[in-house]
Parts: sequence; C-alpha cells; structure tokens
Amino acid sequence: MKTRCFIAIDLPKVVKEEIVAFQESLKEFPGVFVYEKDPHLTLAFWGEGELIDAQTKLHHLKQRPFSLELSTIGAFGTPARVFWVGINEGNKLEHLSKQFDSLNEFHAHITIARAKKRIDPHLLKKILSIKAVPVKFTVENISLYESVKAKERYLHKKRATKQLL
Repeated sequence: MKTRCFIAIDLPKVVKEEIVAFQESLKEFPGVFVYEKDPHLTLAFWGEGELIDAQTKLHHLKQRPFSLELSTIGAFGTPARVFWVGINEGNKLEHLSKQFDSLNEFHAHITIARAKKRIDPHLLKKILSIKAVPVKFTVENISLYESVKAKERYLHKKRATKQLL
C-alpha cells in the first residue's frame, strides 16, 4: 500500500529543548511552530511510496553511531516560509541520505517553524541573526515514519527503528 513516508533521525531531549527555547524567543512569529514531540532530522522522503520498501532499506542500513552538532538558523523559500536549524556535519548526513534513494535533494536541517504569511523584514532579520546553541549529540538510531494528514498538519507515526551498531 502506498503511503507518505520518510526516514529520519530522532532527536534527543537536549536538542528538543534548544528548539523549544528558540521558539519561545519568537512570540511574535506569524506562523506555526513544530511541536516539541515532532522535530526530527529527515534523511529521505518518498512522498507516496511503499512502506515495505522503506522498511527494507532501513533494515539493510549499515551504519555506526555518529555525532552531530547544531549550527545556524536559516530559512527556505522566497519569501522565507520554512525556518530551520542547520547541522554542522552535513556531509556525513548527505552520504547517509543517498543510501535511501530519496526523491528530494538533501539539505541537513531540522524544521522548527512554518510561516503562514510574509514575514516583516525586521522580524526576519531578527530570526536569522539568532545563533543556535552548538549542541552536540550522538545519533544511535534511525527511524521510519509514516506521515498522516490530520486537520491542517501532518502527524508522524513511527513504524520502525534501526539501532546503529
């Protein structure tokens, strides 16, 4: 059965706390924040694909645990609509992402907010000038998620996890 699915790195509590702190500093943001339980670092996204194919790719992954570090705040789109925290070791992740034959070009980031309308230039400058705390963390597992539309957003249901050895 075809389903919207993706492979992602689950984020540890310390990274989620940093994301929430950033979100709390932007009370005037005209959009929606990614909820504390939802932030993840997507490695591969298939849109509509076979869940069993994605499970097979995850099962066959050969990867040892590795470390990552948060970097800068950035945005996608013109005008800016999707805001994210970057990852310093993007090359490691790009190599890993290629093992999953994703539909999308890979950019190492964690989505933290989505704007509903054009952002005032002064607020945009403020957002992009914020420095992410350089939180280091170890990636010990990678998960497969199914993305299910619910009202105005997608909910992510974990379907499988691969522990890195």
